[in-house]
Amino acid sequence: MKTHRNRFNAKKRSSRHRTRHGTAIFRRTSLAGFESLETRRLLTAGPLMEYRLQLEDLSNNPITTVTTGQDFKLAVFGHDLRTNPQPPDVPNVLGVFQGSVQVAYPTALVSVNSGSLAFASFFGLSQVDHSTTTPGVIDASAASTSLTAPGSAEQLLWTVTLHANAAGAASFISSLSTLGDSLLYGLNGGLVPADQIQFDSAPLTINGPPSVSLGNVSLPEGNSGNTNFVFAINLSAASNQQVTVNFATANGTATTANNDYLAFSGILTFAPGDTTKFVTIPVVGDTTVETDETFSVVLSNPINATLGTATGTGTIQNDDLPSVGVANVSQLEGDSGQTPFVFTVTLSQPSPTAVLVPFQTSDGSATTADNDYQANSGTLTFAAGSTTAQVVTVLVNGDTLNELNETFHLTLTSPTNALFDGSNGSALGTILNDDGSHISFTQPSVAHLEGDSGTTAFVFTVNIGVASGIPITVNFTTQDGTAAAGSDYTAISGTLTFAPSDISKDVTVLVNGDTLNEADETFTL
Repeated sequence: MKTHRNRFNAKKRSSRHRTRHGTAIFRRTSLAGFESLETRRLLTAGPLMEYRLQLEDLSNNPITTVTTGQDFKLAVFGHDLRTNPQPPDVPNVLGVFQGSVQVAYPTALVSVNSGSLAFASFFGLSQVDHSTTTPGVIDASAASTSLTAPGSAEQLLWTVTLHANAAGAASFISSLSTLGDSLLYGLNGGLVPADQIQFDSAPLTINGPPSVSLGNVSLPEGNSGNTNFVFAINLSAASNQQVTVNFATANGTATTANNDYLAFSGILTFAPGDTTKFVTIPVVGDTTVETDETFSVVLSNPINATLGTATGTGTIQNDDLPSVGVANVSQLEGDSGQTPFVFTVTLSQPSPTAVLVPFQTSDGSATTADNDYQANSGTLTFAAGSTTAQVVTVLVNGDTLNELNETFHLTLTSPTNALFDGSNGSALGTILNDDGSHISFTQPSVAHLEGDSGTTAFVFTVNIGVASGIPITVNFTTQDGTAAAGSDYTAISGTLTFAPSDISKDVTVLVNGDTLNEADETFTL
C-alpha cells in the first residue's frame, strides 16, 4: 500500500511532528480509504480548483468599501471545480482536502489584526499560519480533519481580520502558498498542480472618514415663551460604521446668565448610513429692545469622523422696537409776528441703534395758502441709547382777524428702528383765535322830535368796525329812562346777526307822538 503525504511544503519532512514558527505541523502517514480513490481520477475541462476571496464586515456581510479606522474581514474559500459525475461505487470523491494559499495586501493602507486568523471547523487537522511573518502577505494552509469529502460546494478555509489605516484603493491578490499543497479528494495522488489552480483578487475602496459639520441659524426671538433654534449636524458622506460627536452651547453676546437661551450639551450618534442629526436650542423670548445677539453650538471629539465646520452661530434677531409718539399743541396765534408751536416727539425706550423719524406738516382748516402757518419738514434723530425728546417747531402767523379756531397737522412717517405708539404718528396743531370784533354804536345817541301824533322812528346803527371772519351775534333791548315804554315809545328786544361780510346793522325804536308840553325824555338801547 502506498503512503499518501499531507503536503504542507515541497520539502520532505520526517514522520515525527515538529514545530515551525511556533505553530504545530502534523504529518499524516496514511489515509484509510484514500488509496482506493487514487486510481479513479475525475477530470474537468478547466482548472481543478479555485481559491475565492471575499471581503466582509464583522457581521460576515460582503463589502466593497470601508472607512479608515474600520475593522473588516478577509474570507478565503476553496472550491473543487471538477464537474464529471461521481462514480456510484466511489462515494465522497469531490471536495477540498487541503487548502494552501497566500494573499497579498497593501501595507500602506491596511494591517492585520494580530491573532485574528481563524480556520474553518472542517479544516482543523493541520494548520500553518505565516500571516505575521512577512508584512503584506497572509500565508496559511489548512487540512481537513475528516476523510469524508465536504462535497462540491465551495468551502470556507479561513478568515482574518484587518484594519483600514489610510484612504485609497486596496487590492487583495491570492497566489500559490509557500506552506503546503492543495489537495482534492479522489484526485490521483491528491495533489493539484499549480497550473490547475485558479486564483482570485478582491478590490476594496477605503474612504477617508467623513467630516462632521453644522450650519448657522438666525431667527427672531419672540416676545414670550421659547423659540427653538434647530441646528442641523451633517456628515459629509454616509459612513459604514457608527460615528459620534460631542456638542455644547457657548455664550456669545447672548448669555445664559441673561436668560437669552438655555444651555445644552450631549453626544450625537450617527448609525451606519445616517448623515444628519439635529440639535435644538431653546431661545427665550422677551420685549427688551436690544441688538441682535449670538451664541454658538460647538462640536468636539468626533469618533470615526473628522471635524469640518465645528462651530455654528445662532443669531437671535431683535424683534422688539421702541415706540415713537407726538403730542398735540394748542395755542393763541397772536396779533402779529409769529408764534412757535412746539411739538414734542418722544421715544418709549432706548434703542441700541439710532432711530430716525421723518416728519412733515399738512393743511387742515389752517392753510399755508392763507398764510396761517409756515410749512415744515425734515428728519428727527434719536441717538443710540438715548430717549431725549426731540421737538418740531412750526411757526404760526399772527393776525387780528376775528375767525374760528383753525388746525393743521404734523405727521411722522416711516420711522427707522421704531414703531408708532397709539398716536399713529400724527398730532394736531390748533390755532386758537384771539381776535374779537369791537361792537359799538355809530352815534352814541339819537335825538328826534317826537311829533304830535303817530310814531317817529329812532334808528340806532350798530357797527363792528371791520368785517369778521366768522358770524357775530349781539343781543339788544330797550330800557326806560325818563321816557316810559308803552306811552312814550314801543319797547323792543332781539338779536343782531353779522354775517362774515357785514360791518353794521340797524335797530329801529318807534317813539309815540303827542301834544303834551313836557320836558325832553330819554330811553336807552
